[in-house]
Amino acid sequence: MQRAARRSDRARQPPITQVYAARRRERPITLRMQTLTDPVVMHVIYALEHGGTERFLCRLLNRFAGDPVRHVLCTLRSAGARTTDLDPRVQVVPLNLAPRDRWGFVKLARAIRSTGASLVHARNINTWTDALLACRLARNAMPLLGFHGTQSPAGITATQRRRFRLLGAGNADIASVSFAGRQLLIDRLGCTPQRVHVLPNGVDLARFQPADANVRRTARERLQLRDGDFAIGNVGNMFSAVKGHAILLDAFTRIANAWPTARLLLAGFGPMQVQLGKQAERLGIAHRVQFLGATENVESLYAALDLYVCPSLSEGMSNALLEALACGIPSVATNIADHGRIFGAMNAASGLVPPGDVPALADALSRMLADAPERARLGVDSRRLVETDYNITDAFARYQRLYQTLLPANANTATEIEQPACTT
Repeated sequence: MQRAARRSDRARQPPITQVYAARRRERPITLRMQTLTDPVVMHVIYALEHGGTERFLCRLLNRFAGDPVRHVLCTLRSAGARTTDLDPRVQVVPLNLAPRDRWGFVKLARAIRSTGASLVHARNINTWTDALLACRLARNAMPLLGFHGTQSPAGITATQRRRFRLLGAGNADIASVSFAGRQLLIDRLGCTPQRVHVLPNGVDLARFQPADANVRRTARERLQLRDGDFAIGNVGNMFSAVKGHAILLDAFTRIANAWPTARLLLAGFGPMQVQLGKQAERLGIAHRVQFLGATENVESLYAALDLYVCPSLSEGMSNALLEALACGIPSVATNIADHGRIFGAMNAASGLVPPGDVPALADALSRMLADAPERARLGVDSRRLVETDYNITDAFARYQRLYQTLLPANANTATEIEQPACTT
């Protein structure tokens, strides 16, 4: 009798599907479904502000906008002023992290998951830690570490070396903008040579080209340069001493009396500009030095120059130097990064000086001021070199090939997409 009663009770119960339907009506639930999307490359940078690395990244993202492989920009801090230069199709994800945010990698991992990124290109060494940890947390993303040089002449510090080795950076794929940087990573971090790829920067040859007489005259008038003035210039941010502005001011002081028509034009901004201005006054050359601040139309500055100087103490590969060479401007530079490779190809080793060596830099400036035929030769050879080895079309192609190699073999990857709660 009891068994019969229980069977009768079960028969009167609604089917299990009706129970689930009733529960859905009682409270909403979140459904997740698998969908196929185009592959995504996420570019991680501190902030997209003014700088050579940032300018090149803007051009790269704009070039890839609309490609089958989707490119997303993620900034650890605020988005930055240069995001207005991006194609509207480029998604920007600012994390707005506070300084020394210990959980930044967690927020980055969420951004990786939400965008469906399978390759995370962490640009510059200050983004590596968060990117490596975030890729581990996100699980389905692979890191590509971008090496653009260091902010210290000492290179990679012992602390950084221990941290990156602990995180497995030596076994990750790394994109270095110079051959010198590649060797540094192999020597100091023990990176696998086959996984350190060299992707030199490239220059837009249509934008940066030798100026004709009219363009040059207009550019010099705008800068209040007189006929006969010899314009020496530099483009670089003024956030730290690594760009060598103080060294350049000291070297210019040494040649100022011998070359009274020489003028020094410094484009760039940063907290050190006030200090550098005071240095120029103390040296008695303030009336011959122009601090131009942030210069968007930098090609106009190049058009006015007779000589370009890169006095940096440390670089990955100077975009500004490559731009000046593309404009046919004879140059002097410190012997760092791949500068030796560049100047050697132009048979211009005399234009290289040891970093931080004021007398050597002053001597190089004097030699170039005194040798008009050599300046003319270097102007032609520098343009030819950039056309052959450092044009932006080839640079884009190198990045594209590397991304295609590192992305999953199946271009369509499964990702989770959260759907609206079902209420029926």
